[in-house]
Amino acid sequence: MLVRDVMTKDVHKLKPEDYVLDAVKLFKKHHVSGAPVEENGRLVGLLSERDVLQYLEVHEFGKHLVLPAPFDIIEAVLDMQAEVEEVRREFDKLKHAYIKDIMKKEVITIHPDAHVSEAADIMLEKHVNRLPVVESGKVMGIVTRSDILKSLL
Repeated sequence: MLVRDVMTKDVHKLKPEDYVLDAVKLFKKHHVSGAPVEENGRLVGLLSERDVLQYLEVHEFGKHLVLPAPFDIIEAVLDMQAEVEEVRREFDKLKHAYIKDIMKKEVITIHPDAHVSEAADIMLEKHVNRLPVVESGKVMGIVTRSDILKSLL
């Protein structure tokens, strides 16, 4: 079976000058976890949820396992408020960050006439979840791990 037989043809594409927050909204709206980035009809990058999460600093909130004293509760609430503010500041960065600044610029692609097993091998070897399907420099679709699994049914 060929990649063209299993790929998603209706691909949501991004532009390098779009804001990352707009990409996150697109991902949520269309239930996708990544999209190719095009400029003048040519693939110039790929943005994934992982890229966005890596752009943001990861925070862990403290866990209290013992019943604290009253002043400990007040201190914990103040600490939590500070942590929430810090997370809010991180997410505010998405409003001003451009896709071109965090997208992967070196994109692994596949041709529509490649065999599905080749796409699976590339994904496993390169640790990627999706491959833009490119022919003559144009994005024709995208093939994901999910597309490959569905093809096996």
